[in-house]
Amino acid sequence: MVQAACQWSEHEFWDGALNQVYEDLLEFTARKEADDDHYEQNQLTDPLRKMQRTWIAFRDATCGFALAGAKPFGSASGPVESRCMMRETARQYFQLQNIAGGYR
Repeated sequence: MVQAACQWSEHEFWDGALNQVYEDLLEFTARKEADDDHYEQNQLTDPLRKMQRTWIAFRDATCGFALAGAKPFGSASGPVESRCMMRETARQYFQLQNIAGGYR
């Protein structure tokens, strides 16, 4: 339980960082659409939103699969789920950071 609690805490950290980089990237792409006549309205923001929604479904499915494999072992369920959520959220944070860096 202690391991799962620690991992959930780290997941919350990554989730906050991910939300911030996503909001920053969304604001940046909206400004780019408004300021640069090479972009149409929603040309960047709609795919960004779709990408993030699709990632959430992927994360949930990935962690659901990991959890399904841990359920026969009972006490492993908590740490497996929390570790997966933490890992996938951190991974997406770095992915969005990389995308944002490409615009700078």
